[in-house]
Amino acid sequence: MNILFVYYNLQHPLRPALSAGLDAFPLYSGHRVFMWNAALRRNLGFLQRLQFDLIVFSTVFLSQHWGGAEHFARVTRRLRDVKRLDAVKIAFPQDEFYCADLYSEFFNEFRIDAIYSVAGEETWPHIYRRLNYTPRFYRVLTGYIDERQMYSRPIAHRQYDIGYRTIGKPTPVYGTFGFRKWLIADRFRDACQRRPLAINISTDDRDKFVGDEWYRFLADCKYVLGVESGTSIVDYDGSATRAVHDYLRINPDATFESVVKDCLADADGKLVIRALGPRHLEACLTATCQILVEGEYNGVLKPWKHYIPIKSDFSDIEMVLDIVEKDDRRQDIVNNAWRDIVASGHYNYRSFVSYVLETAMSSGGIHDRSGTRQWRESFAYAWNCALDGGGRLAIRVAVAPWYRLAPILRRLLQRFPVLWSILLTVRTRLR
Repeated sequence: MNILFVYYNLQHPLRPALSAGLDAFPLYSGHRVFMWNAALRRNLGFLQRLQFDLIVFSTVFLSQHWGGAEHFARVTRRLRDVKRLDAVKIAFPQDEFYCADLYSEFFNEFRIDAIYSVAGEETWPHIYRRLNYTPRFYRVLTGYIDERQMYSRPIAHRQYDIGYRTIGKPTPVYGTFGFRKWLIADRFRDACQRRPLAINISTDDRDKFVGDEWYRFLADCKYVLGVESGTSIVDYDGSATRAVHDYLRINPDATFESVVKDCLADADGKLVIRALGPRHLEACLTATCQILVEGEYNGVLKPWKHYIPIKSDFSDIEMVLDIVEKDDRRQDIVNNAWRDIVASGHYNYRSFVSYVLETAMSSGGIHDRSGTRQWRESFAYAWNCALDGGGRLAIRVAVAPWYRLAPILRRLLQRFPVLWSILLTVRTRLR
């Protein structure tokens, strides 16, 4: 079977969940997976002469909807050859709360056969209100366990009692549900000041971890804080996000509560999208005990069995910190999490890929191939692997460093308004 895997990436290193998601199909499908980076390749080229059985529009491609309608349309135009291919087409959208109508338009245009959503089934009719046909829907997790990562450390060698990271200034566009990512950090930082606990809790972008650094950090913590991933707002066309940004530009010192009241009161809480996040599974892998705000967690994690629950208003925070100081429940909890989540194999990328192939190809769709065609496709596969590998190397050594340097150059050039205006004009025309 030939699988075309569409993604869009100019960054290195990626977050662990994104990196593992890119590698999952080539590693575990058992089929020829043609990786196609739409950020570097403008058309299919020689690949359009091949017979594909399955086309995967990955999260790393669909996340380009964050660039807005104009950017997403420009990226989508590169797929005109893909649209014509006779194959089963599947999609893995995430951040479905933002510009949800863009997703619906894309699915309508490409006639996606199966959508693997991280949102709850009850939310699908509301999120995808603009669909003009009936695709198959399946619910999946936002990420899975990467079997290649085995970071664990004896408890005596762990530096921190409690660790946590969420990056950036609290943004109201996730609603009150999403705001808990920052709230939990503030509450625990304040409460731990009265305790003899070593903590490493930060919401500063400068303290973020990329690549394998995140696993090493988790393995250096006895406990880690967390909340359910999700949002209590669905911004169908990006207008709510623009309203928030405009409001904050005029009122830079506005509180979270005032922004929600003035900009999002009609939308916040009407539809809640909640999901188990990749970091919840990664903590199980590193044998780090989780302290989580009570929630559903896709029914995978159970309170007191796989994590220590804390109330959403943090009224029992002192009781939770007493448990951390005594440290007499942690080992049982991490053992349960390892057995049920990691060792069971139910939540790793191997099982995920197997499930996707089983459901996506449930109605057939695999083409017959002659011996000559098989030989030609094998040659094309080898050539595509070389192209994709070369592209990843170029991103690592040239493109990604440039993107890290670009914000510094931008700030410098903005000191010269005429030159900056000329550069913006040139960039617009090139696009």
